[in-house]
Amino acid sequence: MPRSSVEHAAPAISRTKWYEILADFSWDPDEAEQRWVDTYSWEQLLVELLRAFSTEKDLNLRMQLLIFLEERASGPLLLSGDPTSNLNRVAQKLNHVLTAPVDGANITYSLKGQVLVTTTVLLIELDAVKLDPGLLESFVDLLYSVVQNINSSGDRELRGLACESLRELEWAYPCLLSAGLGNLFKLAQGERTHVAGAYTLLYATVLENSVMHLCFVPGPEGGAVTPPASPMFPSQVAAGGAAVQGAPLTFPSVDLDLVGRGLTVVIVLQQTPCASCYL
Repeated sequence: MPRSSVEHAAPAISRTKWYEILADFSWDPDEAEQRWVDTYSWEQLLVELLRAFSTEKDLNLRMQLLIFLEERASGPLLLSGDPTSNLNRVAQKLNHVLTAPVDGANITYSLKGQVLVTTTVLLIELDAVKLDPGLLESFVDLLYSVVQNINSSGDRELRGLACESLRELEWAYPCLLSAGLGNLFKLAQGERTHVAGAYTLLYATVLENSVMHLCFVPGPEGGAVTPPASPMFPSQVAAGGAAVQGAPLTFPSVDLDLVGRGLTVVIVLQQTPCASCYL
């Protein structure tokens, strides 16, 4: 029977003990659960994990804690107690890393990249569009702010991961980014570093979903399209105008010339050996 932290107080988990816990769960999750959850409830483990992630100077441990959290996204670690509250607590800690400046010691681009991956997995596994749509929308806004910094050399790997995170969210929630199709095309065309493929793949994914949606979910005259089962959150990815949650997605602002040129780019890339691996 689940125990709350009030009912069962346990000592704080040290760095050494965390490495032991992580090794045990990696070797035999079932046996590790019996051993450690007998001492710490799942709620306590989550509290201790977030504390260690926020205060530890050991970057390797912090990365491993993120992976541990990611691998148990849909398990009792986050589902025990109040899943919405748990997700928000985790998101708050992770967002602090994403918005903090890189100092090469406590905050690195590698750590930020893993935070992006972990947050994306958590939002999809916990179905944030239903659990906390506002949190999903805020994360999409943050990702979009990262990818807009095209041709910046220092954060190019992070920008590539941000593109991949947006793409995973677009696949999980088709047409999530359709309102920003024109902007995504311009970003893909403007990027000149080696992560240009990630931008192109993101654009191609959003374009594919948008075209499929227009083909199979026709709307009334005037360009309005009835939303599919999953709500769409264009948010600030669209150029101008705030999105209204639950409102029909409209396409009048999408430049059809851009769409046509984008389709041409995708077709050319598919026929180019060096670039076809991206599509």
